[in-house]
Amino acid sequence: MSARAAGGCWPTEDQVLLLRAGLLGPDEARAAWLRWRAEHDPDDADRGSLRLLPLVYRNLLSAGLEANDLGKLKGAYNATWFRNQLLFRRAAHALDDLRDAGIQTMVLKGVALAVAYYRDAGARPMDDVDVLVRPPDADRALAVLSAAGWTTDTADGHRRRIKDAHAQHLQHPDGSSLDLHWSTLAQYAGDDDFWSGSVEIDVLGAPTRALSPADQLLHVAAHGAQWNRIPPVRWIADAVAVERAAAPELDWERLVAQATHRRVTVSLTAALEHLAAAVRFPVPAWVLERLRAAPKAPLERWAHRAATRPMGAGTWLPVVLDRYRRLSSLDPDLRFTDFAKDHFGVRTRRELAGRIGRKAGEVALTQAALRVAPGRVRSCARCGRFILRLGSHRRLCERCAANDS
Repeated sequence: MSARAAGGCWPTEDQVLLLRAGLLGPDEARAAWLRWRAEHDPDDADRGSLRLLPLVYRNLLSAGLEANDLGKLKGAYNATWFRNQLLFRRAAHALDDLRDAGIQTMVLKGVALAVAYYRDAGARPMDDVDVLVRPPDADRALAVLSAAGWTTDTADGHRRRIKDAHAQHLQHPDGSSLDLHWSTLAQYAGDDDFWSGSVEIDVLGAPTRALSPADQLLHVAAHGAQWNRIPPVRWIADAVAVERAAAPELDWERLVAQATHRRVTVSLTAALEHLAAAVRFPVPAWVLERLRAAPKAPLERWAHRAATRPMGAGTWLPVVLDRYRRLSSLDPDLRFTDFAKDHFGVRTRRELAGRIGRKAGEVALTQAALRVAPGRVRSCARCGRFILRLGSHRRLCERCAANDS
Protein backbone atom coordinates (compact mmCIF):
# COMPACT_ATOMS: atom_id res chain seq x y z
CA MET A 1 0.00 0.00 0.00
CA SER A 2 1.96 2.95 -1.23
CA ALA A 3 1.09 6.26 -2.80
CA ARG A 4 2.40 9.79 -2.64
CA ALA A 5 0.44 12.05 -0.33
CA ALA A 6 0.25 14.63 -3.13
CA GLY A 7 -1.79 12.24 -5.24
CA GLY A 8 -2.52 8.58 -5.55
CA CYS A 9 -4.97 5.74 -5.72
CA TRP A 10 -4.36 3.24 -2.94
CA PRO A 11 -3.86 4.39 0.67
CA THR A 12 -0.44 4.95 2.21
CA GLU A 13 0.48 3.25 5.49
CA ASP A 14 -0.29 6.48 7.35
CA GLN A 15 -3.69 6.75 5.71
CA VAL A 16 -4.43 3.14 6.64
CA LEU A 17 -3.86 4.11 10.28
CA LEU A 18 -6.44 6.89 9.97
CA LEU A 19 -8.89 4.54 8.27
CA ARG A 20 -8.50 2.08 11.12
CA ALA A 21 -8.94 4.88 13.64
CA GLY A 22 -12.22 5.77 11.98
CA LEU A 23 -13.56 2.28 11.31
CA LEU A 24 -12.31 -0.36 13.75
CA GLY A 25 -13.36 -1.18 17.31
CA PRO A 26 -12.47 1.12 20.23
CA ASP A 27 -9.14 -0.40 21.29
CA GLU A 28 -7.72 -0.91 17.81
CA ALA A 29 -9.04 2.45 16.63
CA ARG A 30 -7.46 4.33 19.54
CA ALA A 31 -4.14 2.52 19.05
CA ALA A 32 -4.15 3.38 15.33
CA TRP A 33 -4.88 7.04 16.11
CA LEU A 34 -2.06 7.28 18.62
CA ARG A 35 0.39 5.75 16.14
CA TRP A 36 -0.71 8.22 13.47
CA ARG A 37 -0.70 11.15 15.89
CA ALA A 38 2.87 10.39 17.05
CA GLU A 39 4.17 11.55 13.66
CA HIS A 40 1.42 13.81 12.29
CA ASP A 41 -0.62 16.86 13.21
CA PRO A 42 -4.20 17.14 11.94
CA ASP A 43 -3.47 20.73 10.92
CA ASP A 44 -0.76 19.55 8.49
CA ALA A 45 -2.34 16.39 7.07
CA ASP A 46 -2.66 15.87 3.32
CA ARG A 47 -6.10 16.54 1.83
CA GLY A 48 -6.94 12.86 1.46
CA SER A 49 -6.27 12.30 5.16
CA LEU A 50 -8.15 15.44 6.20
CA ARG A 51 -11.30 13.95 4.69
CA LEU A 52 -11.10 11.09 7.20
CA LEU A 53 -10.94 13.22 10.36
CA PRO A 54 -14.72 13.64 10.83
CA LEU A 55 -15.10 9.85 10.72
CA VAL A 56 -12.29 9.46 13.27
CA TYR A 57 -14.08 11.93 15.56
CA ARG A 58 -17.33 9.99 15.40
CA ASN A 59 -15.56 6.70 16.10
CA LEU A 60 -13.30 7.95 18.91
CA LEU A 61 -15.65 10.42 20.58
CA SER A 62 -15.63 8.45 23.84
CA ALA A 63 -12.10 7.00 23.57
CA GLY A 64 -10.50 9.41 26.01
CA LEU A 65 -8.35 11.36 23.57
CA GLU A 66 -6.45 14.46 24.61
CA ALA A 67 -8.65 17.53 24.71
CA ASN A 68 -6.62 19.31 22.03
CA ASP A 69 -6.89 16.39 19.61
CA LEU A 70 -10.58 15.88 20.31
CA GLY A 71 -11.18 19.59 19.72
CA LYS A 72 -9.49 19.46 16.32
CA LEU A 73 -11.43 16.38 15.30
CA LYS A 74 -14.69 17.92 16.48
CA GLY A 75 -13.93 21.05 14.46
CA ALA A 76 -13.46 18.92 11.33
CA TYR A 77 -16.74 17.09 12.00
CA ASN A 78 -18.72 20.29 12.64
CA ALA A 79 -17.30 21.99 9.56
CA THR A 80 -18.28 19.00 7.44
CA TRP A 81 -21.78 18.90 8.93
CA PHE A 82 -22.34 22.60 8.24
CA ARG A 83 -21.00 22.50 4.68
CA ASN A 84 -23.03 19.39 3.90
CA GLN A 85 -26.22 21.06 5.10
CA LEU A 86 -25.64 23.80 2.53
CA LEU A 87 -24.96 21.22 -0.18
CA PHE A 88 -28.04 19.19 0.79
CA ARG A 89 -30.18 22.31 0.57
CA ARG A 90 -28.82 23.14 -2.88
CA ALA A 91 -29.25 19.51 -3.95
CA ALA A 92 -32.86 19.48 -2.74
CA HIS A 93 -33.67 22.58 -4.81
CA ALA A 94 -32.13 21.01 -7.92
CA LEU A 95 -33.94 17.72 -7.34
CA ASP A 96 -37.27 19.51 -6.88
CA ASP A 97 -36.72 21.50 -10.10
CA LEU A 98 -36.02 18.32 -12.04
CA ARG A 99 -38.97 16.47 -10.49
CA ASP A 100 -41.30 19.35 -11.35
CA ALA A 101 -40.14 18.96 -14.95
CA GLY A 102 -41.05 15.27 -14.85
CA ILE A 103 -37.44 14.05 -14.79
CA GLN A 104 -36.58 11.08 -12.58
CA THR A 105 -33.35 11.47 -10.60
CA MET A 106 -30.85 9.45 -8.62
CA VAL A 107 -28.17 10.90 -6.34
CA LEU A 108 -24.66 9.47 -6.50
CA LYS A 109 -21.46 9.57 -4.46
CA GLY A 110 -21.36 11.87 -1.43
CA VAL A 111 -25.01 12.83 -1.04
CA ALA A 112 -26.25 9.27 -1.55
CA LEU A 113 -23.63 7.83 0.79
CA ALA A 114 -24.20 10.38 3.57
CA VAL A 115 -27.99 10.02 3.48
CA ALA A 116 -28.49 6.32 2.74
CA TYR A 117 -25.43 4.66 4.25
CA TYR A 118 -23.50 6.83 6.73
CA ARG A 119 -26.78 8.33 7.96
CA ASP A 120 -24.75 11.15 9.44
CA ALA A 121 -24.32 14.49 7.67
CA GLY A 122 -21.06 15.22 9.46
CA ALA A 123 -19.16 11.99 8.85
CA ARG A 124 -18.67 12.14 5.09
CA PRO A 125 -17.09 15.29 3.55
CA MET A 126 -18.04 16.17 -0.03
CA ASP A 127 -17.29 18.96 -2.45
CA ASP A 128 -20.26 18.82 -4.80
CA VAL A 129 -23.59 17.24 -5.64
CA ASP A 130 -23.87 14.36 -8.14
CA VAL A 131 -27.23 13.79 -9.81
CA LEU A 132 -28.00 11.06 -12.35
CA VAL A 133 -30.75 11.27 -14.97
CA ARG A 134 -31.61 8.91 -17.78
CA PRO A 135 -29.79 9.66 -21.08
CA PRO A 136 -32.97 10.72 -22.97
CA ASP A 137 -33.60 13.32 -20.22
CA ALA A 138 -30.07 14.76 -20.15
CA ASP A 139 -30.60 17.69 -22.53
CA ARG A 140 -33.85 18.66 -20.83
CA ALA A 141 -32.26 18.33 -17.39
CA LEU A 142 -29.43 20.65 -18.44
CA ALA A 143 -32.01 23.18 -19.65
CA VAL A 144 -33.96 22.97 -16.36
CA LEU A 145 -30.83 23.48 -14.27
CA SER A 146 -29.62 26.29 -16.53
CA ALA A 147 -32.94 28.06 -15.99
CA ALA A 148 -32.38 27.67 -12.22
CA GLY A 149 -29.04 29.48 -12.45
CA TRP A 150 -26.58 26.63 -12.95
CA THR A 151 -23.90 27.30 -15.57
CA THR A 152 -21.20 25.26 -17.27
CA ASP A 153 -17.94 25.48 -15.38
CA THR A 154 -15.56 27.58 -17.47
CA ALA A 155 -12.66 25.39 -16.37
CA ASP A 156 -14.29 22.49 -18.22
CA GLY A 157 -13.80 24.44 -21.42
CA HIS A 158 -16.82 23.26 -23.37
CA ARG A 159 -20.25 21.73 -23.14
CA ARG A 160 -20.06 17.93 -22.99
CA ARG A 161 -21.83 16.07 -25.79
CA ILE A 162 -24.52 13.78 -24.44
CA LYS A 163 -23.59 10.79 -26.60
CA ASP A 164 -19.81 11.05 -26.08
CA ALA A 165 -19.50 11.81 -22.35
CA HIS A 166 -21.04 10.66 -19.09
CA ALA A 167 -21.42 13.90 -17.08
CA GLN A 168 -21.39 17.69 -17.18
CA HIS A 169 -19.97 19.88 -14.43
CA LEU A 170 -22.16 22.84 -13.43
CA GLN A 171 -21.61 25.80 -11.12
CA HIS A 172 -24.17 27.84 -9.15
CA PRO A 173 -23.75 31.56 -8.41
CA ASP A 174 -23.57 30.76 -4.69
CA GLY A 175 -20.43 28.68 -5.31
CA SER A 176 -22.07 25.24 -5.20
CA SER A 177 -20.98 22.61 -7.71
CA LEU A 178 -23.16 19.96 -9.34
CA ASP A 179 -22.20 17.13 -11.67
CA LEU A 180 -25.11 16.11 -13.86
CA HIS A 181 -24.60 12.49 -14.92
CA TRP A 182 -26.39 10.55 -17.61
CA SER A 183 -24.17 7.48 -17.09
CA THR A 184 -23.35 6.07 -13.67
CA LEU A 185 -19.78 5.10 -14.48
CA ALA A 186 -17.21 6.26 -16.99
CA GLN A 187 -17.04 2.54 -17.89
CA TYR A 188 -20.23 2.70 -19.94
CA ALA A 189 -22.55 -0.30 -20.03
CA GLY A 190 -26.06 1.12 -19.80
CA ASP A 191 -27.83 1.81 -16.49
CA ASP A 192 -31.26 0.19 -16.77
CA ASP A 193 -30.36 -2.44 -14.16
CA PHE A 194 -29.00 0.25 -11.83
CA TRP A 195 -32.28 2.14 -12.12
CA SER A 196 -34.48 -0.94 -11.65
CA GLY A 197 -32.54 -1.97 -8.52
CA SER A 198 -32.37 1.51 -6.98
CA VAL A 199 -34.00 2.46 -3.67
CA GLU A 200 -36.07 5.47 -2.63
CA ILE A 201 -34.50 8.15 -0.41
CA ASP A 202 -35.06 11.84 0.18
CA VAL A 203 -32.68 14.76 0.57
CA LEU A 204 -34.14 17.33 2.98
CA GLY A 205 -37.60 16.27 1.88
CA ALA A 206 -36.86 16.12 -1.86
CA PRO A 207 -37.66 12.57 -3.08
CA THR A 208 -35.07 10.86 -5.27
CA ARG A 209 -33.34 7.49 -5.58
CA ALA A 210 -29.99 5.93 -4.68
CA LEU A 211 -28.16 2.83 -5.87
CA SER A 212 -28.89 -0.46 -4.16
CA PRO A 213 -26.22 -1.59 -1.68
CA ALA A 214 -24.50 -4.02 -4.09
CA ASP A 215 -24.53 -1.47 -6.92
CA GLN A 216 -23.35 1.25 -4.53
CA LEU A 217 -20.41 -0.89 -3.43
CA LEU A 218 -19.47 -1.47 -7.08
CA HIS A 219 -19.74 2.27 -7.77
CA VAL A 220 -17.54 3.12 -4.78
CA ALA A 221 -14.89 0.56 -5.71
CA ALA A 222 -14.80 1.58 -9.39
CA HIS A 223 -14.16 5.20 -8.40
CA GLY A 224 -11.65 4.16 -5.75
CA ALA A 225 -9.49 2.30 -8.26
CA GLN A 226 -8.49 5.53 -10.02
CA TRP A 227 -5.56 7.84 -9.47
CA ASN A 228 -6.53 11.27 -8.20
CA ARG A 229 -4.59 14.41 -7.32
CA ILE A 230 -6.26 14.22 -3.90
CA PRO A 231 -5.73 10.64 -2.71
CA PRO A 232 -9.28 9.23 -2.79
CA VAL A 233 -8.79 7.03 0.26
CA ARG A 234 -12.22 7.88 1.65
CA TRP A 235 -13.64 5.31 -0.80
CA ILE A 236 -12.53 2.65 1.69
CA ALA A 237 -14.63 4.26 4.41
CA ASP A 238 -17.50 4.54 1.91
CA ALA A 239 -17.31 0.81 1.15
CA VAL A 240 -17.36 -0.06 4.85
CA ALA A 241 -20.39 2.21 5.41
CA VAL A 242 -22.27 0.47 2.59
CA GLU A 243 -21.42 -3.01 3.84
CA ARG A 244 -22.38 -2.21 7.43
CA ALA A 245 -25.68 -0.60 6.44
CA ALA A 246 -26.63 -3.52 4.19
CA ALA A 247 -25.27 -6.50 6.16
CA PRO A 248 -26.22 -9.27 6.23
CA GLU A 249 -28.42 -8.73 3.17
CA LEU A 250 -25.68 -7.45 0.85
CA ASP A 251 -26.21 -9.20 -2.49
CA TRP A 252 -22.70 -10.45 -3.35
CA GLU A 253 -24.04 -12.41 -6.33
CA ARG A 254 -25.36 -9.19 -7.84
CA LEU A 255 -22.03 -7.45 -7.19
CA VAL A 256 -20.11 -10.13 -9.10
CA ALA A 257 -22.68 -10.22 -11.91
CA GLN A 258 -22.67 -6.44 -12.31
CA ALA A 259 -18.87 -6.24 -12.33
CA THR A 260 -18.67 -9.00 -14.94
CA HIS A 261 -21.36 -7.42 -17.11
CA ARG A 262 -19.69 -4.00 -16.94
CA ARG A 263 -16.19 -5.43 -17.46
CA VAL A 264 -14.73 -3.91 -14.28
CA THR A 265 -13.67 -7.12 -12.55
CA VAL A 266 -10.00 -6.09 -12.60
CA SER A 267 -10.72 -2.84 -10.76
CA LEU A 268 -13.19 -4.42 -8.33
CA THR A 269 -10.80 -7.24 -7.44
CA ALA A 270 -7.97 -4.79 -6.71
CA ALA A 271 -10.29 -2.60 -4.63
CA LEU A 272 -11.65 -5.49 -2.55
CA GLU A 273 -8.12 -6.81 -1.91
CA HIS A 274 -7.06 -3.38 -0.62
CA LEU A 275 -10.19 -3.19 1.52
CA ALA A 276 -9.46 -6.53 3.13
CA ALA A 277 -5.83 -5.61 3.79
CA ALA A 278 -6.51 -2.12 5.15
CA VAL A 279 -9.53 -2.61 7.41
CA ARG A 280 -10.27 -6.35 7.28
CA PHE A 281 -13.27 -5.82 5.04
CA PRO A 282 -15.38 -9.02 5.13
CA VAL A 283 -15.15 -10.16 1.50
CA PRO A 284 -16.32 -13.75 1.00
CA ALA A 285 -13.53 -15.86 -0.49
CA TRP A 286 -15.76 -17.11 -3.30
CA VAL A 287 -16.39 -13.52 -4.44
CA LEU A 288 -12.70 -12.89 -5.06
CA GLU A 289 -12.35 -16.31 -6.72
CA ARG A 290 -15.21 -15.56 -9.13
CA LEU A 291 -13.89 -12.10 -9.91
CA ARG A 292 -10.37 -13.39 -10.60
CA ALA A 293 -11.73 -16.14 -12.85
CA ALA A 294 -13.96 -13.80 -14.88
CA PRO A 295 -12.83 -13.25 -18.50
CA LYS A 296 -10.90 -10.02 -18.99
CA ALA A 297 -10.02 -8.29 -22.24
CA PRO A 298 -6.43 -7.02 -22.60
CA LEU A 299 -7.75 -3.47 -23.01
CA GLU A 300 -9.58 -3.71 -19.65
CA ARG A 301 -6.34 -4.67 -17.91
CA TRP A 302 -4.39 -1.95 -19.74
CA ALA A 303 -6.97 0.71 -18.90
CA HIS A 304 -7.01 -0.32 -15.23
CA ARG A 305 -3.22 -0.07 -14.95
CA ALA A 306 -3.28 3.35 -16.59
CA ALA A 307 -6.17 4.63 -14.45
CA THR A 308 -4.30 3.85 -11.22
CA ARG A 309 -1.19 5.82 -12.22
CA PRO A 310 -0.47 9.57 -12.45
CA MET A 311 -1.85 11.28 -15.55
CA GLY A 312 0.34 12.08 -18.52
CA ALA A 313 3.13 10.27 -20.37
CA GLY A 314 0.59 8.23 -22.35
CA THR A 315 -1.58 6.96 -19.51
CA TRP A 316 -4.58 8.69 -21.09
CA LEU A 317 -4.47 6.54 -24.25
CA PRO A 318 -5.76 3.18 -22.93
CA VAL A 319 -8.41 4.95 -20.84
CA VAL A 320 -9.67 6.86 -23.88
CA LEU A 321 -9.64 3.76 -26.10
CA ASP A 322 -11.49 1.75 -23.46
CA ARG A 323 -14.17 4.42 -23.09
CA TYR A 324 -14.67 4.60 -26.85
CA ARG A 325 -14.93 0.81 -27.12
CA ARG A 326 -17.61 0.77 -24.43
CA LEU A 327 -19.54 3.70 -25.89
CA SER A 328 -19.43 2.35 -29.43
CA SER A 329 -20.83 -0.99 -28.22
CA LEU A 330 -23.89 0.95 -26.99
CA ASP A 331 -24.04 3.22 -30.05
CA PRO A 332 -22.64 1.59 -33.22
CA ASP A 333 -23.09 4.88 -35.08
CA LEU A 334 -20.65 6.74 -32.82
CA ARG A 335 -17.59 7.71 -34.84
CA PHE A 336 -14.20 7.84 -33.17
CA THR A 337 -13.57 11.34 -34.56
CA ASP A 338 -16.71 12.67 -32.85
CA PHE A 339 -15.72 11.01 -29.59
CA ALA A 340 -12.13 12.27 -29.82
CA LYS A 341 -13.23 15.84 -30.62
CA ASP A 342 -15.38 15.89 -27.50
CA HIS A 343 -12.63 14.35 -25.38
CA PHE A 344 -10.05 16.92 -26.46
CA GLY A 345 -12.51 19.83 -26.48
CA VAL A 346 -12.10 20.75 -30.17
CA ARG A 347 -14.67 21.40 -32.89
CA THR A 348 -13.03 20.48 -36.21
CA ARG A 349 -10.97 17.61 -37.55
CA ARG A 350 -8.11 19.98 -38.23
CA GLU A 351 -8.06 21.07 -34.59
CA LEU A 352 -8.28 17.41 -33.55
CA ALA A 353 -5.30 16.44 -35.73
CA GLY A 354 -3.25 19.27 -34.28
CA ARG A 355 -4.22 18.37 -30.72
CA ILE A 356 -3.38 14.69 -31.19
CA GLY A 357 -0.09 15.61 -32.84
CA ARG A 358 0.91 17.84 -29.94
CA LYS A 359 -0.21 15.20 -27.44
CA ALA A 360 1.81 12.50 -29.19
CA GLY A 361 4.87 14.76 -29.17
CA GLU A 362 4.45 15.47 -25.46
CA VAL A 363 4.14 11.76 -24.70
CA ALA A 364 7.22 10.86 -26.76
CA LEU A 365 9.32 13.56 -25.10
CA THR A 366 8.15 12.65 -21.61
CA GLN A 367 8.68 8.93 -22.10
CA ALA A 368 12.19 9.58 -23.44
CA ALA A 369 12.97 11.90 -20.52
CA LEU A 370 11.71 9.33 -18.00
CA ARG A 371 14.27 6.89 -19.39
CA VAL A 372 17.34 9.07 -19.97
CA ALA A 373 16.83 12.17 -17.79
CA PRO A 374 14.19 11.50 -15.11
CA GLY A 375 15.28 14.61 -13.24
CA ARG A 376 13.73 16.65 -16.05
CA VAL A 377 10.28 15.25 -15.32
CA ARG A 378 8.08 16.37 -12.45
CA SER A 379 4.42 16.23 -11.56
CA CYS A 380 2.09 19.20 -11.74
CA ALA A 381 1.63 20.53 -8.22
CA ARG A 382 -2.14 20.70 -8.74
CA CYS A 383 -3.34 17.84 -10.94
CA GLY A 384 -0.36 15.49 -10.89
CA ARG A 385 0.21 15.34 -14.65
CA PHE A 386 3.74 14.68 -15.78
CA ILE A 387 5.44 17.84 -17.12
CA LEU A 388 8.90 18.44 -18.56
CA ARG A 389 11.28 21.01 -17.11
CA LEU A 390 13.01 22.36 -20.19
CA GLY A 391 14.72 25.56 -19.18
CA SER A 392 12.08 26.46 -16.59
CA HIS A 393 11.01 25.47 -13.08
CA ARG A 394 7.25 25.63 -13.62
CA ARG A 395 5.15 23.86 -11.02
CA LEU A 396 1.89 23.70 -12.99
CA CYS A 397 1.00 22.04 -16.27
CA GLU A 398 -0.37 24.21 -19.09
CA ARG A 399 -3.99 23.38 -18.26
CA CYS A 400 -3.72 24.28 -14.57
CA ALA A 401 -1.64 27.39 -15.35
CA ALA A 402 -4.30 28.55 -17.83
CA ASN A 403 -7.05 28.06 -15.23
CA ASP A 404 -5.05 30.19 -12.78
CA SER A 405 -4.66 33.08 -15.22
